[in-house]
Amino acid sequence: GSNSSELKRATSDNATSEDFSIIWGKWDRSIDSNWGIVTQVNDSLTVVSTSKYFAEVNPTPVANLKGNASYGSGLASSFIGSGSAGEISSLLAAMDVNFDTGTITNGNLQINVTDQAWAVDFIGSVNAGVVGLGVTAAQLIDSSGLVSTSINANLGGLFTGSAAEIFVGGFDLQDLVNPLNSVEGIYTINR
Repeated sequence: GSNSSELKRATSDNATSEDFSIIWGKWDRSIDSNWGIVTQVNDSLTVVSTSKYFAEVNPTPVANLKGNASYGSGLASSFIGSGSAGEISSLLAAMDVNFDTGTITNGNLQINVTDQAWAVDFIGSVNAGVVGLGVTAAQLIDSSGLVSTSINANLGGLFTGSAAEIFVGGFDLQDLVNPLNSVEGIYTINR
């Protein structure tokens, strides 16, 4: 975008998953204009980003998005992110995808940051490789109990690998009861 001169990668935070051409990183400076979840650069490069984090991804060819698949966190899954309470300590995610009908069901995302536990349920669609996700339920819990069920959630992502072996997702969650509570990041889940 027009801010490309400001968007330099912080190499100390980069981790690479070379098998699937995913390059992770943290922006040198947090810039709200980085936010866009999924931005197509060209046919072979798409960027999943939040205001602080990014992943450069080689998307799965649309012709290869076929059949049904269940995605979930596993040994090969990874994440990068942080929130108002600190760095993300754990992240679990899952979803079912029917590429033939374009439906995404049974989506869930669970994020732990110190004593905060964020949980989001979602559904969505995939059309020509573009994923749209919408929240059906969300909550934030901490050591004192339920904090909020009013969560503003921006979710998105795309599939990578020749047979869509990996989903790369981005998220930005903000508590609407106390807007100081927030968390954002990028994750992968596998079929």
